[in-house]
Amino acid sequence: KDGLDYWCKDCKKEYSKQYRINNLEKVRENQRKCYYKHREKNLQRDKQWYWNNKDYKNNRCKQWKIDNPGKARLSSINSIKKDPLKYLIKGCLQRAIKKNLNYDSFDKLYNYLKPFYDNGKCEICGRKIESGIGKGRQKNNSPSIDQIIPGNGYTINNIAFLCNRCN
Repeated sequence: KDGLDYWCKDCKKEYSKQYRINNLEKVRENQRKCYYKHREKNLQRDKQWYWNNKDYKNNRCKQWKIDNPGKARLSSINSIKKDPLKYLIKGCLQRAIKKNLNYDSFDKLYNYLKPFYDNGKCEICGRKIESGIGKGRQKNNSPSIDQIIPGNGYTINNIAFLCNRCN
């Protein structure tokens, strides 16, 4: 209470370290309680930090990808394997932006195409569509999103879920 302590900083640090080692479960339980007690406040703080430091975070991510190209590629492949449809839609949106075409939002396209993807059949020929990831080339039965009227963009009224052969 008076600002004085009967241990020096080094001794107190060593004691705390040993306490945490000897009472690991108790320390973790206290950390869990504290986390849940202040969860909303911490989430709000983290969210605010993210928005205030978006450029910093993006630059760190870019630098990590440069420093760890193998891990970055593996991470990318794993995310594609989890949901290849997201990868297909992302490619469509990138092409639409590059070619200055009309396009619907990612969520709108995803919700529209998800039933077709889950069905797993080409809209034209009815052939089974398979997502083969990792070989570097597309097969005839690889999934593809096609513009019905070329140049009208990627909107739900102008796209079809096809196999690569029909596209």
